[in-house]
Amino acid sequence: MRPLLFLVAISLVVILGALAYPYFSNGSSALSREQAVAFVLDDVKPLESQGVQARVVQVNSVEGKWAVDVLLTRNPHSKCPAVEKRFYSLPPIGFRSESVLASCATPVSIDYREEALIASAALQPSLGSGAYGCAFLTDRLDPADATAYCPPLDSAALSSFSDGLPASTWVVQWNDGGSTRWIALSARGQLLKSA
Repeated sequence: MRPLLFLVAISLVVILGALAYPYFSNGSSALSREQAVAFVLDDVKPLESQGVQARVVQVNSVEGKWAVDVLLTRNPHSKCPAVEKRFYSLPPIGFRSESVLASCATPVSIDYREEALIASAALQPSLGSGAYGCAFLTDRLDPADATAYCPPLDSAALSSFSDGLPASTWVVQWNDGGSTRWIALSARGQLLKSA
C-alpha cells in the first residue's frame, strides 16, 4: 500500500510542478546572439522575393531578451532607395517598424549608406536612371563586406580614392553605362571630392 501512496504523491508533485512551471519561469530558454539574429533574418527572408535587402544594424541583450534592429531597403543600389527600420524584440519575437527614407529628398545628415546614395545622386544630375550605386563609410570599411554588398566594386580604386579623406567620410561609387564615378561626402552631405 505504501508504494502506491508514494507513486500517487510523486505523480501529484510532478503534475503540480508542470502546472506551476509557467508561472515561476520566464517561459523561454536563453537564446544566443546568433540564434536571435537568425530568427530575425528568417522573419524577413520572405521579403527578399520582393527585392528587399535586409541588414542587421544593431543587436543588444537586456535581462535575457534580445533587441535586434534591421534595415529593410528597396532599390538598394538606385538613386532613390526606400528604407524601413524594424525594431525586433525576442523572445517572443515581435517588431515595430518606422520609415527611415520614403522620398528622394536630399538628407540633412547622412547616417545610412542609402542616404549617401541619395545625396550623391543629387550632386550628379547626369546619372542615368539605371545607375548602380554603392556607398561606404571610410571608418567602417571591411573589404569582404564591401565586395559582398557591391559586386561590381573595384577595391583598388576605392582604396586609392579614399586615401587621405577625413574620418567618417562617405565614399560613393556609381556605375553608369560603362563609366564609373566616385564621390566623397561629409556626414553633412557636403562634397569633398569627386572623380
